[in-house]
Amino acid sequence: MLLTAQTTFRSEDPRQEALNQMEAAKLHPYSTLLDSHTADHRKLFDRVSLEVHSDDTAGEAEVNAEPIGTSRGYVGIFNLLLNGCSLIG
Repeated sequence: MLLTAQTTFRSEDPRQEALNQMEAAKLHPYSTLLDSHTADHRKLFDRVSLEVHSDDTAGEAEVNAEPIGTSRGYVGIFNLLLNGCSLIG
């Protein structure tokens, strides 16, 4: 199954852009599409690390050296989740 989607945020004609992307995707085997998709996301997700310290008396995990319970920690998590929305195409 192939799925394409667009919004007016990136395209003046999101329906046509999604149809164009679908036609382009149909020219490639699934393995090529999967490899491309994985490589695109790996570039974003390999930038972030998560460390959980068992000797941490507060029991907090840290994202980007900021405790999860802090506002900067939450920003780091939201940034990680939004990476998938950052890809063009």
